[in-house]
Amino acid sequence: MTAAVRPSGVGAPQAGAPGNHNQRAAGDASPRLPTAGGGESLPESVQHLSKLVTHLAWADDRVLASLRSATTPDASCLELFAHVLATEHVWLARLKGAAPHHPVWPALSLEQCAGLVQANQRDLGAYVAALTPDALPRGITYTNSAGQTFTSSIEDILLHLFLHGTYHRGQIAWALRRGGGVPMPTDYIALVRGAPAATRDAGTHT
Repeated sequence: MTAAVRPSGVGAPQAGAPGNHNQRAAGDASPRLPTAGGGESLPESVQHLSKLVTHLAWADDRVLASLRSATTPDASCLELFAHVLATEHVWLARLKGAAPHHPVWPALSLEQCAGLVQANQRDLGAYVAALTPDALPRGITYTNSAGQTFTSSIEDILLHLFLHGTYHRGQIAWALRRGGGVPMPTDYIALVRGAPAATRDAGTHT
């Protein structure tokens, strides 16, 4: 998906043991993602993907909470968040050989985004939990939004899906802060250690 921007803090992480990738934000009532008996019971080659699924769900929840608490967020925040979620949905559809229900740049309300957050968490969690190591290099052939056909491995598609959202969540945080809002940290390290990275005001170290 394109990484370009088109023209146009509820709670802190819970304290927890370092390395607990199932850590959730305080006050976050979203259900844990379905896994095959828990992330630790998955094959080692799939465990890192399970951790990234958990981070994606946690991060999307926090962006949603930040937008809900913002007084007058810039319109680009909702546009970018809808793009992040629709892109997750489109890649999942490609992985499953299904037709997507959203374009990659949809016009969604915040509540429609909330519904897509939950659907993506459920479907992505179930998909990764069912993966076996020998499936990761398997090629998936798809046609992108520009009408070009490609074949990419399941593992590469999933890694792109995770990294794409990380990029745009940073843009949303910047736009929220520019408008006077306070974005919730979505760094992976904030999830696993239960404390956010230092900000520019608090220090320069992560």
